[in-house]
Amino acid sequence: IQSDTDKVRRIFYSTTALIGFIALPIYLGIFVVIPDLVPILFGEKWLQSVPVMQVLAFLGILLTLLGFNNAVVVALGKPQWRLALQTTVAVLSVLAFFIVVQWGIVAVAAAYVVVGYLCAPASIVMVHKLIEIKAATYLKLYLAPFGGAIIMMVVMYGIKNNFSGSPLSAFEMAVTILVGGVSYLLTVYLITPSLITKSSGFVINLFKPKTRRS
Repeated sequence: IQSDTDKVRRIFYSTTALIGFIALPIYLGIFVVIPDLVPILFGEKWLQSVPVMQVLAFLGILLTLLGFNNAVVVALGKPQWRLALQTTVAVLSVLAFFIVVQWGIVAVAAAYVVVGYLCAPASIVMVHKLIEIKAATYLKLYLAPFGGAIIMMVVMYGIKNNFSGSPLSAFEMAVTILVGGVSYLLTVYLITPSLITKSSGFVINLFKPKTRRS
């Protein structure tokens, strides 16, 4: 795998695009519905945890999108790079916690997210050094999923505002998620049709029964 840079680069691009396609709508969708989902699942006494969960949704996006970067770095023989980055994030996070802890748990969660995003470019640079990815190509992979997720959020908030109840009922929640998901898929298809095709092909192959060789 280390000797075939072109092949690794192609795998990296295709896998990254798929991860972005799946992760962005999930985490941003959670951001929208979590104020209504928490009372249904855990009761209204847990409503105070909603802001923390919403902040951490952005951390989930980052960790998911960059998780494959770390796997590539390790697979190509540079685990020490990953360790150095993780150590840096840990040290900066602890320092940030001490600075913002006086403002409460939401500020602490936000500080962790900010540190993660500030250190994120280092992960991309490491991959670039190993397989020579192009920044423009890498960022373009997220164009359709990000655009689709923003439209999805707008649609979901619009639907929520049309319902009278707060928090939403289970049925209203289901309608909001369903319509939001459809709007996401349609937007992604309009921007990058091939991403829908490739993603659906991946899902089909994932659940396709494997034939045994005789």
